[in-house]
Amino acid sequence: IGADVSWELDVFGRVARQIEAEDATYEATEEDQRDVRVTLMAEVARAYIGVRALQMQLESAEKNLASQKQILELTRSRTENGISSELDLSRALSIHAASEAAVPPLRVGLSREVNTLGVLIGKNPTALQKELAEPKPIPVPPTHIAVGVPADLLRQRPDIRAAERRLAGQTARVGIATADLYPTFGIG
Repeated sequence: IGADVSWELDVFGRVARQIEAEDATYEATEEDQRDVRVTLMAEVARAYIGVRALQMQLESAEKNLASQKQILELTRSRTENGISSELDLSRALSIHAASEAAVPPLRVGLSREVNTLGVLIGKNPTALQKELAEPKPIPVPPTHIAVGVPADLLRQRPDIRAAERRLAGQTARVGIATADLYPTFGIG
């Protein structure tokens, strides 16, 4: 069995800088993973709030449609009895039709948001249809938010931390390039 072994004396810090650069690259990758998680959680929250908001809009549109139907029937009755004109009836029909046309896009949007939420949490798109069928209020954010030093807030962001680690890796690579200008000493 033939084997070659060599050992390099790290006189000018080239190997240490290579290790430092690779560690920084690995840490940047971890921060990128955290950034993806934060983005995913934000999309889940946005989709959930979208579901609840569309449920409220749909409920309001359906109540408006019921009200417009009553007004249409009242106007139709008034027109038949000679109290209102045909113009009033045509206006009531037009408003009722517009109210009726507003409901289907809201239903489609609600179904789309529920399906999006299902996909985001890793389930079948239609898996949450029954669970989210009952309208509930939109969640309210906390009333008290801790505010700190702006620099500390920025350091909490995974994308900023990833950029810092990439910078550290590139800085270490500058050190590697500088060390490459000097001779290397090795034992074979």
